[in-house]
Amino acid sequence: MENAKKIVGRFPENGWDEDRKKEILAKKVAHIYPTPEEADFLKSYDEWSKAKKVLEKADKIEKGEVNPDEEEPASDEPEQKPKKKSSSKPKEEDNPR
Repeated sequence: MENAKKIVGRFPENGWDEDRKKEILAKKVAHIYPTPEEADFLKSYDEWSKAKKVLEKADKIEKGEVNPDEEEPASDEPEQKPKKKSSSKPKEEDNPR
Protein backbone atom coordinates (compact mmCIF):
# COMPACT_ATOMS: atom_id res chain seq x y z
CA MET A 1 0.00 0.00 0.00
CA GLU A 2 2.84 2.37 0.80
CA ASN A 3 4.42 1.71 -2.59
CA ALA A 4 1.09 2.51 -4.28
CA LYS A 5 0.87 5.80 -2.36
CA LYS A 6 4.41 6.64 -3.37
CA ILE A 7 3.79 6.03 -7.09
CA VAL A 8 0.47 7.88 -7.19
CA GLY A 9 1.95 10.67 -5.06
CA ARG A 10 4.70 11.12 -7.61
CA PHE A 11 2.16 11.46 -10.41
CA PRO A 12 -1.02 12.78 -8.74
CA GLU A 13 -4.30 12.46 -10.58
CA ASN A 14 -4.59 16.20 -11.19
CA GLY A 15 -2.67 16.37 -14.43
CA TRP A 16 -1.43 12.79 -14.65
CA ASP A 17 -3.90 10.33 -16.13
CA GLU A 18 -4.64 8.29 -19.25
CA ASP A 19 -5.44 11.44 -21.24
CA ARG A 20 -2.05 12.88 -20.33
CA LYS A 21 -0.42 9.66 -21.47
CA LYS A 22 -2.19 9.97 -24.83
CA GLU A 23 -1.06 13.61 -25.17
CA ILE A 24 2.55 12.68 -24.50
CA LEU A 25 2.40 9.85 -27.04
CA ALA A 26 0.82 12.18 -29.61
CA LYS A 27 3.64 14.67 -29.10
CA LYS A 28 6.19 11.90 -29.65
CA VAL A 29 4.54 11.09 -32.98
CA ALA A 30 4.97 14.74 -33.94
CA HIS A 31 8.68 14.47 -32.96
CA ILE A 32 8.17 16.60 -29.86
CA TYR A 33 9.97 14.58 -27.26
CA PRO A 34 8.69 14.35 -23.70
CA THR A 35 10.29 16.00 -20.72
CA PRO A 36 12.17 13.64 -18.39
CA GLU A 37 9.17 13.67 -16.04
CA GLU A 38 6.77 12.82 -18.89
CA ALA A 39 9.07 10.04 -20.10
CA ASP A 40 9.18 8.62 -16.58
CA PHE A 41 5.38 8.74 -16.40
CA LEU A 42 5.15 6.75 -19.64
CA LYS A 43 7.56 4.14 -18.26
CA SER A 44 5.67 3.96 -14.97
CA TYR A 45 2.15 4.16 -16.39
CA ASP A 46 1.14 0.51 -15.97
CA GLU A 47 2.42 0.41 -12.40
CA TRP A 48 0.86 3.83 -11.69
CA SER A 49 -2.51 2.69 -13.06
CA LYS A 50 -2.51 -0.45 -10.87
CA ALA A 51 -1.45 1.56 -7.82
CA LYS A 52 -4.25 4.05 -8.44
CA LYS A 53 -6.80 1.23 -8.53
CA VAL A 54 -5.44 -0.24 -5.29
CA LEU A 55 -5.76 3.12 -3.55
CA GLU A 56 -9.26 3.71 -4.94
CA LYS A 57 -10.41 0.31 -3.69
CA ALA A 58 -8.84 0.91 -0.26
CA ASP A 59 -10.64 4.26 -0.08
CA LYS A 60 -13.98 2.64 -0.96
CA ILE A 61 -13.42 -0.08 1.65
CA GLU A 62 -12.62 2.58 4.24
CA LYS A 63 -15.83 4.44 3.39
CA GLY A 64 -17.82 1.19 3.54
CA GLU A 65 -18.80 1.37 -0.12
CA VAL A 66 -17.20 -1.99 -0.98
CA ASN A 67 -16.91 -5.27 0.87
CA PRO A 68 -13.18 -6.09 1.19
CA ASP A 69 -13.91 -9.74 0.38
CA GLU A 70 -15.63 -8.97 -2.93
CA GLU A 71 -13.79 -9.91 -6.07
CA GLU A 72 -12.72 -7.26 -8.52
CA PRO A 73 -15.01 -6.84 -11.54
CA ALA A 74 -13.68 -8.41 -14.69
CA SER A 75 -11.18 -6.31 -16.60
CA ASP A 76 -12.11 -4.74 -19.92
CA GLU A 77 -8.95 -6.20 -21.38
CA PRO A 78 -9.24 -9.67 -22.89
CA GLU A 79 -7.26 -12.39 -21.20
CA GLN A 80 -4.34 -13.70 -23.13
CA LYS A 81 -4.73 -17.36 -23.91
CA PRO A 82 -1.70 -19.56 -23.46
CA LYS A 83 -0.18 -20.61 -26.73
CA LYS A 84 -0.51 -24.24 -27.67
CA LYS A 85 2.67 -26.16 -28.08
CA SER A 86 2.90 -27.64 -31.50
CA SER A 87 4.47 -30.99 -31.88
CA SER A 88 6.46 -31.82 -34.96
CA LYS A 89 5.62 -35.51 -34.52
CA PRO A 90 2.18 -36.62 -35.64
CA LYS A 91 0.16 -38.38 -33.01
CA GLU A 92 -0.35 -42.09 -33.50
CA GLU A 93 -4.12 -41.64 -33.52
CA ASP A 94 -3.69 -39.24 -36.45
CA ASN A 95 -1.95 -41.94 -38.52
CA PRO A 96 -4.04 -45.08 -38.61
CA ARG A 97 -2.18 -48.13 -39.97
